[in-house]
Amino acid sequence: MKLTNKVRGDIAKTFASFPNERKLVFKNLATTDRLRYLEAKKEFNAKVNKDYWDTHCSPFRFYKLLQNIGSEYNDSIRSIGLEGLIHLQEYKLNRHLCLWLIEMVD
Repeated sequence: MKLTNKVRGDIAKTFASFPNERKLVFKNLATTDRLRYLEAKKEFNAKVNKDYWDTHCSPFRFYKLLQNIGSEYNDSIRSIGLEGLIHLQEYKLNRHLCLWLIEMVD
């Protein structure tokens, strides 16, 4: 959702009209959510970075794997809505995408 300057201004005016106690509630929520977000991001990045270095599946190998899997796996891939993977023409794939796809299948 794109906020226009008018909407932003209205939000700022409304917030400015709140008593300090009510502003403090929102500020505390924002701080708590920000800290929770940063912690979740840190955990995710640590996992991705660890898995990134632990995997030996290069994008090219992933491409070759997709080209050589049997029809049983193709049906499974289609059933979860990822049929486009079967028809990949390019073998330069994002490593994090490869890792995520492999984790979802494993």
